[in-house]
Amino acid sequence: MRWYYWAGLGLAVIALAVGLFINNRISAALVSQADIDSMRRAYQQEDQSAFRIPAPQSLPAQAPNRLHNAYFGELHVHTNLSFDSYIFGNRLTPDESYKFAKGQQLLSPIGEPMQLAVPLDFAAVTDHAEGYGLLKECNSAKLGKPMRALCQQIEQPNINLFMKLRDAGTQRPPAQLITRSPAEEAQAVQFAEQTWAEIVAVANAHNEPGRFTAFAGFEYSPPLPNRGKIHRNVIFRSDHVPNKAVSAYDALTEIDLWKQLKAGCQEPCAFLTILHNPNKTWGLAFANHTIDGTFMRLTTGACAMPMSHWSRCIRLRAILNVLWASAPLMRSVVSSNFCRPAPKARSRAV
Repeated sequence: MRWYYWAGLGLAVIALAVGLFINNRISAALVSQADIDSMRRAYQQEDQSAFRIPAPQSLPAQAPNRLHNAYFGELHVHTNLSFDSYIFGNRLTPDESYKFAKGQQLLSPIGEPMQLAVPLDFAAVTDHAEGYGLLKECNSAKLGKPMRALCQQIEQPNINLFMKLRDAGTQRPPAQLITRSPAEEAQAVQFAEQTWAEIVAVANAHNEPGRFTAFAGFEYSPPLPNRGKIHRNVIFRSDHVPNKAVSAYDALTEIDLWKQLKAGCQEPCAFLTILHNPNKTWGLAFANHTIDGTFMRLTTGACAMPMSHWSRCIRLRAILNVLWASAPLMRSVVSSNFCRPAPKARSRAV
């Protein structure tokens, strides 16, 4: 046999081995119980005295200030209701997230205490609307075979599942991994609406006017090809909100999102959408058209953004948000030039 036959056979064997290795990697559990046990043992062996852990502080109230007060918080929080957060091991609920924001201590999956040194002034749980109702559906007794199989994969997730969901989401219009019957689809819609109502109720329960502002909100999360995204957090001024959260399955583009929000958010309801991760939007963050090529009229002035009546801010960093109140204005922590005056803050306006 000539040498090039052997070379070809060798390349084929190498390609097969690489393919099997990649398939094994993407099919392996994202976080196994063995991984969690290993991290728990590593934490237990840590010398906590080697670290300086600041003592938790209470949050002092601030008096009204004509020159503005600075309020610090977080407007992009995911809980066990977000699919990506869930499959990577997050089992904390919206209720626990608000407790954490208010300074209460929580435990991580490996038993490590988590607590802010200083509580936040405001927070919003903004889970992906595309996954609303999924946990309720998986816990339902009435599950079709395709949905039951998907729920089992969610409890034992791997990278392959994550990639399939992303690929389905990048289709125009976004596709679902499974096909539901009309009855199952109606039940899924009902579960999604119930989940949104519960999120609003939790925000109301944690809202303490003048001390801690709990905004009701969600994330509109259409993915883009090549691991891109053009996501927007939707924040509501009060508990006057639409009956449902708008997902990428409901609204193909941001124009559709704003139209549906406007239709469902009647006075005294008011909302604000905040674009984040603009570096992953592949130029669409400030383009004059949507992903589908629909033209968007640009405004003029300091904030040349489409539909700036509702999209007043852009989140440049996924670390910190600042709410400037007493004007009142909601502004980006990086620069106030990125925003125009927004509706009154839920309870921090003075």
